[in-house]
Amino acid sequence: MVQVMKIPAQMEQKVQPRYQGRDRLLHIVVVAALAWGTAYLVWRALDTGRGAQPVMFAVLYACEVFGLAALASFAFLAWRIPSPTRPEIGWRPTVDVFVCTYDEGLDVLAGTLVGCDRITYPHITWVLDDGRRQDVRELAERFGARYLTRPTNEHAKAGNINNALGYTQGQVLLILDADHVPQPDILDATIGYFDNPSVAVVQTPHDFGNHDSFQHFETGRHDQSMFFETIMPGKDRHNGAFWCGSAALILRHALEGIGGIATETIAEDFHTTIRLHGQGWHSRYHNETLVQGLAPHDLASFLLQRDRWARGNLAVLRT
Repeated sequence: MVQVMKIPAQMEQKVQPRYQGRDRLLHIVVVAALAWGTAYLVWRALDTGRGAQPVMFAVLYACEVFGLAALASFAFLAWRIPSPTRPEIGWRPTVDVFVCTYDEGLDVLAGTLVGCDRITYPHITWVLDDGRRQDVRELAERFGARYLTRPTNEHAKAGNINNALGYTQGQVLLILDADHVPQPDILDATIGYFDNPSVAVVQTPHDFGNHDSFQHFETGRHDQSMFFETIMPGKDRHNGAFWCGSAALILRHALEGIGGIATETIAEDFHTTIRLHGQGWHSRYHNETLVQGLAPHDLASFLLQRDRWARGNLAVLRT
């Protein structure tokens, strides 16, 4: 018997970001830190190099320059964090919800399908099963979702989504991982961004209901909180937000215009966003928690996930 994963209570709350960059005192501190850091680096370059081992001096100085540049970059992004507001819905596109799965447990997948079934905006849910499992097909039918599979696992998740593009017709795609349970109003909150014909991607935050995971350092807070609450809103101000793999809406027309999901690297989400931006499309970030997922529970799973992210982004850099 399938046990349906309980949707956490946090799903009923609109989580407000803890990190904010609008406080004038914080602005003063940031400016002072950057000025002090610049003065320090000038002093280091002029007065501390005499008699030092040249190679070691250059390496250490480069590290300090990198640290100040990282602070300046973060200050640039986080200088002003706009409050999340839901756009009005004008155009009402058809929507396909893609739930990508490979080997996740039925209890995990069932929780996500419950959430998909309760989405209030009209949509069709598709289970994209790269595991080719009969019990997953039956589970999809139980929750009124349509089932798709393919004979191979070529290009993993990217290939799975590209395969589904040939069988579906929704004008907008909501991409979900198998362990990301959506709130009923996820589409009501985000579909309005597509009234702007230049928008191709709308990303929402990733939050996690298993607060005992390896990456949580307190209840409700984890090592991705600052990224989704501060860095991504800052990127949104500069059209720099990107698809983060799940909990995102993508305009089908834009995706088809670049040949589908990028398959050259394992960072298909980031790589695809770069291609869309290169074709003149824009991306948006909606800073409101609308999904609850499952974070890596132990160190091994955590390191495996971060290793994949690191290798994928380095591969994108090499392209």
